[in-house]
Amino acid sequence: MLLGFDRWKYLLLFLLVLGITTAIDLSRPDLFKVTAAEFLELRSTYRSIPLGSLFSRQNEQSDRTSIYSFPEQQAHSLPLSLLGWQDLENSGDYFDRIQPTPLGYLVWSNFPVKIYCDRPENKDRQFNASQKRSQQWLKAVEKAIAEWNEVIPLEVVLEPEIADIMVDRISPAIKGKINSETGLFDLPPVRSATTSYKFYLSQDKPPILSHRMTVQISPTLGYDAILGAARHELGHALGIWGHSEAETDIMYRSQTRNLASISPRDINTLKKVYQQPTQLGWRVSK
Repeated sequence: MLLGFDRWKYLLLFLLVLGITTAIDLSRPDLFKVTAAEFLELRSTYRSIPLGSLFSRQNEQSDRTSIYSFPEQQAHSLPLSLLGWQDLENSGDYFDRIQPTPLGYLVWSNFPVKIYCDRPENKDRQFNASQKRSQQWLKAVEKAIAEWNEVIPLEVVLEPEIADIMVDRISPAIKGKINSETGLFDLPPVRSATTSYKFYLSQDKPPILSHRMTVQISPTLGYDAILGAARHELGHALGIWGHSEAETDIMYRSQTRNLASISPRDINTLKKVYQQPTQLGWRVSK
């Protein structure tokens, strides 16, 4: 029963969201997962959570009486680039296919959004085949970032600790599961790129309910495939948590032979996402 849990577990349960990949950035060894139904039940039941008791194991001097309430969902101001965007051809959007999280839509509120991407090390300044592939990967990713920067303010940073979005040069892990009907181990289709999110509380006082995104793009792809994957996954990381059914959109649900560019429908959808209320980016209050 939920009522029998220690109070600090309420916050862990509240922040834990089941998505493609989720985590809580509190560096605790005893985090645990819950089902989506348990999460939603907890969210509707507990509105105030004692943060002091959450950190009491790390700091015995914590104020156990401090009570913080999570923010109500509110819409943030649009960045100027989206505010001024107009689609004169009325191309439409696919907003109805975008999924919010239990904390609201994945909207950024501080701009520019900071992005860190893997960079190849070349201490001897000699380029072998592997290093050339790394440079090609980086060039394609940075091109995709530059294109999205025309839509929403972005900044490439060299320190991963301050990044809002991490772009990793790595092949996404394959996560299989046991089929309950056959008893066999099912492997999902191999993916060349994925995006995941996690929620955390900032160090501000009072803290801000925040999120980080991690993008993984395979290093084995060719330049055009890397560029297409980076455009698509950055769309997810910027808030388009869903897919289009039109092949001409960069957020089309599967890869195509023709390399799509960011379309007016992509931008229309992103703008509509940023007009939605969310709990992310707002301060929790006492």
